[in-house]
Amino acid sequence: MSSVLVTGANRGIGLGITRHLLTNSSVATVIATARDVEAAKDLKALDSPKLNIIQLEVVNEGSIAKAAEKVAAIVGDNGLDVLINNAGIAVMEPLNGELSKAKIIEVLDVNAIGPLLIANKFYPLLKRAASKKGSAQIAMISSGAASLDNAIRKGNRMPYSIYGMSKAALNMLTRRLSVEWKDDNIRATTFCPGWVKTDMGTQAAKYTKNPSTMADFKPTPEQVEKFKAGRKALQANPTAIDGLIAKLSPAAQEPAKKFRDLVLSNEEDPAKFHAVAEAAKVGLSDEVKKELESHRKEVAVALGFA
Repeated sequence: MSSVLVTGANRGIGLGITRHLLTNSSVATVIATARDVEAAKDLKALDSPKLNIIQLEVVNEGSIAKAAEKVAAIVGDNGLDVLINNAGIAVMEPLNGELSKAKIIEVLDVNAIGPLLIANKFYPLLKRAASKKGSAQIAMISSGAASLDNAIRKGNRMPYSIYGMSKAALNMLTRRLSVEWKDDNIRATTFCPGWVKTDMGTQAAKYTKNPSTMADFKPTPEQVEKFKAGRKALQANPTAIDGLIAKLSPAAQEPAKKFRDLVLSNEEDPAKFHAVAEAAKVGLSDEVKKELESHRKEVAVALGFA
């Protein structure tokens, strides 16, 4: 049974994550944070003995320190298994618009500096959990807006440069955490949920924070059999497609490796594989998406289930 902390849990994606965690039987303790707990009506309305709500202002070092003390008291000697840095803000302003240093710094502060300070302060609790259970996890909620490839995509004129800059910094932080804390068995991963209909994402967004159609994905019997055959072949020879992955562009290699690793795991839910495949496309250019589709066909041939 694990413990999970979610920042910015009072609305949007953070609230959706919290709701999901409360239904997960493998999660014993959910710690949800909000800048203003009194105003977090939807969060406080969640009825579960698992839920602990605490105040946390991600740009306030004193608030972070107090939150760490409260979490330490909640999780005790077991430590904190998972930290989800979700809190964030967005500003949509063209680079030739009415910019201010204060607004730019605020976005960087919330989206990149805050997650760093939180990870730093919660490091002892994560390390404690990793020492007892073998690993702990930091999950950063990032965005396809941070993609360097997506930034120069033809026709992309959305004024999210400042937001994208802050999330690119968050991605670098995640990579460095995964390197510097590797020996402590603390893993760091970035997740890009896509453009979601929230207060921040607006109603113009593509996805909702409710269970998506990906969760309702139902493969045909033929798809299931092909997948089982391919999985069996790959598990028998885990390096069978490494050469194909190596031929991909750098932008395509990472999602290809993630899906390969998922196939080699013990995951059995078809919706999970579908969701990962769809999520891997977020923020990628059309060229990279085509490259991955061609790669999928090459893998099918190589593993004998084309």
